[in-house]
Amino acid sequence: MPTKTEAKTAQANGQARDAARSVNADMDELRDDLKALRGDLSKLLSDTGSYASAKSRAGLERSKDLTQSAQKSLEDTRETVEDKVRENPLAALGIAVGVGALLSYVSSRR
Repeated sequence: MPTKTEAKTAQANGQARDAARSVNADMDELRDDLKALRGDLSKLLSDTGSYASAKSRAGLERSKDLTQSAQKSLEDTRETVEDKVRENPLAALGIAVGVGALLSYVSSRR
């Protein structure tokens, strides 16, 4: 029959083995969680990059559309001015002289 000390030692050894198994199980679970976290983070970064890229492309397309629209508007305005100058050349000349005089007056005041 084992002595009290031997019984306590055996009990402590059993508890130590149980604790070691529990720690090992917790470590395995932690490793699995970290592996899953790495995968989630990788997917998040990939998705974020894809989202940013898509938004960037959409912004680029919008800026191209706005540029084309502005160019067309400028061309239409230029054609309108040319037509008005051809219809009323003396009025256009008078406006040009008036604007020139105004600019001369403003620049001489400084």
